Parts: sequence; structure tokens; C-alpha cells
Amino acid sequence: MRCLGVFLRVAMILTFVVMSTAVALSAQTASSSTVTGIVSDKTGATVPDARVDLEDVDTKSKTSVTTGSDGSYTFPSVRPGNYTITVSSKGFRQSVVTGVRVAVGKSALVNVSLEIGGGTEMVEV
Repeated sequence: MRCLGVFLRVAMILTFVVMSTAVALSAQTASSSTVTGIVSDKTGATVPDARVDLEDVDTKSKTSVTTGSDGSYTFPSVRPGNYTITVSSKGFRQSVVTGVRVAVGKSALVNVSLEIGGGTEMVEV
């Protein structure tokens, strides 16, 4: 009976080690990253419901999200490469951020500040 208890403990420890190794290996083979940020105005107040476009410079593929009530946005599973971020919201000038580089496994933080103005005006950063 005592042997059975020792055997079960060893089996549980081995299972834990194997599972931990599998999780660590899968994290190392990730091929994407995230792009996150906060959209605010010049006073520092966050801008909810702003449209944020992420465009791959090389492929011209584009994806969009809307900022949350706290002005934050997230693009999950972004492939490595160079990107342009365009942010627009009613009552603000459009803002364009160029030269956003995304590397494997490294989250890119891009906070954007919008200026008050008409919808046809653009500010390039």
C-alpha cells in the first residue's frame, strides 16, 4: 500500500513537469504579438469609441478596432512587421502613426493623442 502511494506521488510530479515543459515550449514558438494603446486628447482625457486602424505596410492588409470606454484598444495576434496606425473620432483630427514595428513575442505599446478639429484634418506622427 505504501508503494502505491509513493508511485502515485511520483506519477503526479512527472505529469506536472511534462505539462510545464509543454506550456513553456509552446510559448517560445509563438509567431505573433499584440499591439495595444490608449487614445486620449491633448488634456489627457481618454477618447472612447475611437476607430483605430492597423495597416501592414508590406501587405496593405488592414484591421480595425474601437476603443473601449477607457480609451484603450488591443490588436491580438499581430504578425511581425511594420505597421501604420490611423486613429479617428468625431470632433477630432485624424492621427496617423507610422513606423510601428512589431516583433515576435513583444507587445507594441502605441498611445495616441488626438487634437480637436474637423473630421477631414489629419495629424501625422
